[in-house]
Amino acid sequence: MGRYPKLGPYKVVSFAIEIDKYQILKEIAFQKGKALSDLLREIIDDYLKSHGLMKAEVVAMSGGIKTLSMIEQKLLSSELKEIMLDLEHLAKRINQYPKGTISWYDVIERMRSKIKRALAIIQKLGIPSDKTLQKLKHYSELVDNALS
Repeated sequence: MGRYPKLGPYKVVSFAIEIDKYQILKEIAFQKGKALSDLLREIIDDYLKSHGLMKAEVVAMSGGIKTLSMIEQKLLSSELKEIMLDLEHLAKRINQYPKGTISWYDVIERMRSKIKRALAIIQKLGIPSDKTLQKLKHYSELVDNALS
């Protein structure tokens, strides 16, 4: 489309607004010498910043630099915590089933899948805590030892 060169990837959004509010915003934009759409983007950015949702952390990734929004960081961190709890529960279940049974293999495969997902999240987030790395190493060794 090329209409908005100052934006990164974007989504066009249409919404209804009361005429009096539209007139006020249009007047403010005129006073500032801006297009109404620029004013609205500025208002949205200010709102997101005031709620801590526009801060970005720089994270080293694959030799490059990637920025993650606070929302993405929080979601990934939350998912990682959930995966670590799942791994803890699965680790306790390994010895509940006889080795070689379908249930035993299911636990092992679920652990392998969760370890792989945790490593992918860590790669996106950057440097994890030593405690998290130690736990992942422990769970990985547990799976390796169970399979040998």
